[in-house]
Amino acid sequence: MQLTDTIKMQSMTDTQKAMYLSEVNAKRKNKGTAQLLCFFLGGLGAHRFYMGQTGLGILYACFVWTLIPAIVALVELFLIAERVRLYNEKVSEEAALLVKAATV
Repeated sequence: MQLTDTIKMQSMTDTQKAMYLSEVNAKRKNKGTAQLLCFFLGGLGAHRFYMGQTGLGILYACFVWTLIPAIVALVELFLIAERVRLYNEKVSEEAALLVKAATV
């Protein structure tokens, strides 16, 4: 659980907290997994599929024979941690809104 989760859950009931944590943990992505996918299978677009960006993943897979996706994936290796953080933040915000809307 991250600090932002703790802050968001301060005004929630126990039921809301359980719903929030269930929703967030189901959708949250792991930074290490994303980095490993990017390093080892980045040319195939595996990290894009993992992050839910299916269109880009297919694009990488279609052009894997050019080696351009592999080069791009090496650059993305340094950017993927921030993308995962932003994705997880977005998931957290959406889950908090969903829980509040469901229990009102």
